Amino acid sequence: MTRLLFCDMDGTILDAQDELHPKNFVEMKRWQEEGNLIALCTGRNIMECQSSLKRFDIPYDYLVLNNGGHILDKEKTLYEKKISHNVGCQILALTTNIEGMWSYFCDGKYNYAYLDGKTYQHNGLENEEVSKEFHQLYNETDDFQILCFNQDNQEMNNIYYCLDQIQKMFFNDVETHINQFYVDVVPVGCSKGTGVKTLLSLIDQKIDKTYAIGDSFNDTSMFENVDVSATFNYADEEVKKKADKIVSYVYEFLSEEE
Repeated sequence: MTRLLFCDMDGTILDAQDELHPKNFVEMKRWQEEGNLIALCTGRNIMECQSSLKRFDIPYDYLVLNNGGHILDKEKTLYEKKISHNVGCQILALTTNIEGMWSYFCDGKYNYAYLDGKTYQHNGLENEEVSKEFHQLYNETDDFQILCFNQDNQEMNNIYYCLDQIQKMFFNDVETHINQFYVDVVPVGCSKGTGVKTLLSLIDQKIDKTYAIGDSFNDTSMFENVDVSATFNYADEEVKKKADKIVSYVYEFLSEEE
């Protein structure tokens, strides 16, 4: 029997300090050695994801990135959907106009961030200030894999303003997903749930049972599209209501599914 685990990254296998619990690593490796598969299912883009994969050698078979907008079999792209240049530029013009708002874009080749007049090269772990002009960079981009924004002070007042504007103006073009204080903007029709369904449709081998584990609201669409789902005892109560099981660690969930 072949089983497939869809596993969130941030707050699930990686903690707030971007550290990997050693027992999670051991249990995930054992899961693979028994002939099962792992798909890391995250809002991260390819550059952000690769920094952690290289650092920890995290076990995986597939990557479901950008909340379902980009799917890879190791390094090979199986599926990709993007935000148009015109829509992406308008959204970035909105978020960069607000003081104290971090704005990010990734086009699959470059990953840049902006805050209060300064531009940064972003790799998921840190931001390195660069001399390039952010508005020029995004206006020169053909299209976008993902856009993100969050308030530097982790408050939500301007987040909700931006969400309202984006949903009114671009409801035919993009979807928004909140993960704690961060908002991901992805092409319309993309979510972790659609990522689950798309990957399953692309895999040649028979998958007998599917699992998902995550900690936040953007993970709940995964839960709806697998056989068994789990979240954590520290997750929001609304997230817990969507999951089949409540656990403390990924390794606990996997060991229970023997």
